[in-house]
Amino acid sequence: MRAGINAEPLFQRVATGAGVYTLSLCAALAEIGHTDDLVLFHAAHALVPTDVQALPLRRCAFPLERDALYASWTDARRPAPQTVCGPLDVVHAPGPMLPPGGAAAL
Repeated sequence: MRAGINAEPLFQRVATGAGVYTLSLCAALAEIGHTDDLVLFHAAHALVPTDVQALPLRRCAFPLERDALYASWTDARRPAPQTVCGPLDVVHAPGPMLPPGGAAAL
């Protein structure tokens, strides 16, 4: 099973509960050997936080900044994470924004 995780909570200037949870979840899943089963997706960001860079997980960035990506998800229900990550069986969205699932379960 291949899962995509919305990594946007990891890009907040100040860590929130969703960000702390997402970082802990990703680190724990990588630690128990799921690095090939997971992919993080996020908006285009000029800087990637050190904690995010340290995760041994593949990251895929949309070519849109966060506000434009969230607006597109809300208004058009696209683009799905699969457009930048490839096939996914499950999409997990720990933050406040729910991306379109595409063909994956949410």
